[in-house]
Amino acid sequence: MRPSNDALDLAIRYICPIAADARSSETIVFMGFNLGASKLSTAILAALSGPPHLFSLEQSAETQTKFKLTGVYQHKILPVNVDILHLVPGGHQRPFVVIISNEDTDEQVADAIGKLPYPALHITHSQALQIVRDRRLADSILRQHAREVARWLRDQGCHELEEIVLKALAASPPTVSSRSLDLHDRDHGTTRSNEFVLKALGASLRSHLPLIAADEVPYVLAINHSANALIQERRRLCDELAPGFSGPTCDAILACPGLLSHLWSSARIRRQAKRSADNHDVSESFLGTDDEIRRVLAFCVRQEGYSVRSTRDEIEELRQVPAFNFLMSQWKHEIDTFVACLTAQASNEVCPVVRLPRDINRLRGSLKELGKRMRSSGGSVMAAQRIASSVVAVLTKSIIPHFGHLLGGHDRQLRVVADVPVEWVRVGGVPLMLRHSVSRVPATPGNLMSMQSLAADLDFIDLNKVTTIPIIRSFRSKDPLKHVLEASLAEYARQEGWILETKIIDVSSEAEFIAACDQIDSPILVFDGHGAHDELSQIATLKIGDDDLDVWSLRGRVELPPIVILSSCDACAADRSHASTSNGFMAIGATTVLGPVMPVHGIKSGIMVARLLYRMTSVVRSQLERAKVPMSWARIVTDLLRTSYIAELTIQMIEAKLLIEEQGFAIAEEATHAVNTSNPAWFEVLKRRVCQAANWSDTQFDNYLGTKFVLPDALLYLQVGHPEKLMFVAHEGDLHPSAG
Repeated sequence: MRPSNDALDLAIRYICPIAADARSSETIVFMGFNLGASKLSTAILAALSGPPHLFSLEQSAETQTKFKLTGVYQHKILPVNVDILHLVPGGHQRPFVVIISNEDTDEQVADAIGKLPYPALHITHSQALQIVRDRRLADSILRQHAREVARWLRDQGCHELEEIVLKALAASPPTVSSRSLDLHDRDHGTTRSNEFVLKALGASLRSHLPLIAADEVPYVLAINHSANALIQERRRLCDELAPGFSGPTCDAILACPGLLSHLWSSARIRRQAKRSADNHDVSESFLGTDDEIRRVLAFCVRQEGYSVRSTRDEIEELRQVPAFNFLMSQWKHEIDTFVACLTAQASNEVCPVVRLPRDINRLRGSLKELGKRMRSSGGSVMAAQRIASSVVAVLTKSIIPHFGHLLGGHDRQLRVVADVPVEWVRVGGVPLMLRHSVSRVPATPGNLMSMQSLAADLDFIDLNKVTTIPIIRSFRSKDPLKHVLEASLAEYARQEGWILETKIIDVSSEAEFIAACDQIDSPILVFDGHGAHDELSQIATLKIGDDDLDVWSLRGRVELPPIVILSSCDACAADRSHASTSNGFMAIGATTVLGPVMPVHGIKSGIMVARLLYRMTSVVRSQLERAKVPMSWARIVTDLLRTSYIAELTIQMIEAKLLIEEQGFAIAEEATHAVNTSNPAWFEVLKRRVCQAANWSDTQFDNYLGTKFVLPDALLYLQVGHPEKLMFVAHEGDLHPSAG
C-alpha cells in the first residue's frame, strides 16, 4: 500500500556507525565507552551542524533554535554497530537517512549503503570535519541529497510525497546573519558545548584564545562567560516566542566526567592495547611494567580540577612510559565524546553546560562510608548525619563559589551529568533538588551516557487515561514488607476517598518477571521488592524469588513503559558502581527511573511510592485541570519530594519537642499548600513559620538543617534519565508547546 502524506516524516536521522569490534562488552578504563563509541565525537558534531528537519533548510538559525526551544525538531542522532546498518529503517515514511562514518568504518559503510533499498547520504570522516567547521556545507550537501530522494520517490510512484519534498526545497535558503558577542572562542572541553551552540545560533565570537593555565580561575571565568552568553541568547529568543516563556525541558546542564577506577587493572589495559594494536594505536608488549601502568593510573586519579596538577618533571618522566601515551590517547577519545554528547544535549535544548570541577569525584570514599553507616543495623544516626554533612559541605564548597549565581532562582529544570549526588548541594540553604527540578544522566558508563544524550523526544501523556498502575511484586510469602505498599495504598483510599486501580502481579522467577512486563499497558511500572548491589561483582540485582536478577541481562527481551518506580534498596546506589538497577532499566528502554540512592526503610519506601501515586492522580490532576498546561513528570516528583521534606522536618521537630503537635501540623499544611499552588517561595514560607513557632533566628534554623536534618528520606530519591521530557496533560487536546 502506498503511504499517505501523513505518514511522511521529514526529520533527518543521523546514523553514527561504530566499528564492529567495538561490540565487546569490555570498555575503556576511564569512563566506560567502548572502543568504537569513544571515537564518535566528530560524527556527533557534524550531525549537530546539519539541519534537524528538511524544512529547517529554509529556516534561519534563530528560527531553528526557536523550534528546539519549544520541543519541536530535535536532532535525531543514533549510534549503530556498522555491521547492522542494513537494518536501519528508511524508505517512503522516513526517507532522510544520513550516515556519518570515520576512518574505522568508512569502507564498511560504503559497502553497506550500496545494499540499502533506499537512498542514504554517506558523509565520510574528512567531510564531517569540514562540516563541523562550515555548517553551510551540510545544508548544501543535504539539498543535493534531498533532490535524489525526490527522484527516488517519483520512481517508486509516490508522486505526492515527491511534491512535498520538492516544495520544501523550492524555498530560498535563509539569509545568513551574524551577531557579534564579546566572548572569545576557547574551543576547550570545558566551554566547547556552549560555544558550539552560540555559533549555531549565528553568533560570531572573538578570535580564538587558548585556555591553558596552571590554576582554576581562568577555567571558571571562561565557563561562566560562555554560560552567561548562552543564557542571554536563550532568554532573548524565549521572550520573542512569548513573554515569560522558558522552554519545556532543560534550563542548564551541570556536568562532571566520571571515572571507573574500580575496574582498573593492568590485565584489562593490556587486553585493550592488544585489540587496539590492530588499529595501529599501540602494541600491548610496549606498555611497560605493571608498576608503570599503576603510576599512570595514579596520576589520572590525582587530577581534581580543570588543569593538570603535576610538575613538569613528573610529566616528562611519565612520557617515557608507553602506557602513559596509550592511556592519555584513550582518555582523550572518551573526553571528546563526553563533550560531544553534552553538546548534543545543549544543542537540542538550547541550554548552557556548566562543567563542574573533578574534585567532587573524590567524594566516593565518603559516600561509601555513608552507605556503610546507613546499611548497618547498629549504625549511629548522628554519625551518618555527620558524614552526610561533610559530603554536602564539600559539594557546596566546590560548586557554589564558582557557579552559585547560575543556580539561583526557583523551579528551573536542571540536569546533572555526573556520578556523585550533586543534587544535595545547598543553594541559599535549600537542597538543589528541591529548589529546582533536577534529573540525572549518569556520567558512567559512557555507553549509557551517550545513549541518553542522543535520545528522548517530548512525550505527552493524558493523565485521565492512566487508570491502572501495574505493580510487579516479588517477596517471600512471610516477608513483613510484602503487603506494605498495598496497605499504604488502601489507607490513602480509605482516608481520602481516593480511587486508583492497581494491578499487583506477584512474580517468583525471571520468566514470570518478563511475562509480567509484557502485560503492562500503562506509562508507569512500579517494582516492589528487595534489591542488592554485590560488592564483589559490583553488579546490582533485584531479588526475584530465589534468584538475583541482573536487569542489564534483559536487554532485547522486555519492553518497558517510559516511567519505572523502584521501591527497592540500592536502586540508584551512590556508593556503589555504575552497574546499578536504575541504569539497567534505562539501558533496556525506560525513559526515566525513580529510586533511592541510599538504603531506605522498607515501610517508608512503600509509603513514599503510595504518596506519589496518590499525588499524581489527585493533586496533579486538579492542577492540570486548573492550569490547562502540561506538567512534567520531573516536576510531579519534585513537588512530592518537597512535601515529603516538609512533613519529615515538622514531624522530627515535634518528636524533639521543638514544636508542639498543632503548630507542626499547621506549618506543614501551610507550606504544603504553597507547593501545591506552585508558590516558588514554599521554602521561605516553611522557614518563616518554623522560626516564628520555635522562636528561632534564621541562623538557628539553618544550623538545624545543616546538622540535625542533613539527609532526610526526601533527599534519598533520584530521578534518573529524562523525566522532564514526559509531559502530563489533563486532556489529550491540552496545550502542546509549539513554535507557531
